[in-house]
Amino acid sequence: MAGTEQDESGLDWWLKQAEVVTVLLIAVSVLFGLGLLFFGGQSPANTRAGKIIALIDEHWRGALILSVPLFYRTLSAAASRINLSFGQPPPGEVTKQPNPERSE
Repeated sequence: MAGTEQDESGLDWWLKQAEVVTVLLIAVSVLFGLGLLFFGGQSPANTRAGKIIALIDEHWRGALILSVPLFYRTLSAAASRINLSFGQPPPGEVTKQPNPERSE
């Protein structure tokens, strides 16, 4: 994205790409599972895929835990926008408080 006001660091670019790939893999997995559910027969390929889906079903919590770091930036940006919509400063931003001892 040349010409933007703010250049992205290499790590941010890789995080964005990893998020896109993760979302696409999840979408393909869900669509494959639905297709297998509705149109799958008893061929050896389908039973093998069924075993893989059963394995994923047993260990989905691990995938959830591993995906949290990928979506941290997205969730952080959403939380910041929510705070701004309610008039609160973003976390970590220093706001100037009036000094009650100083009178002018």
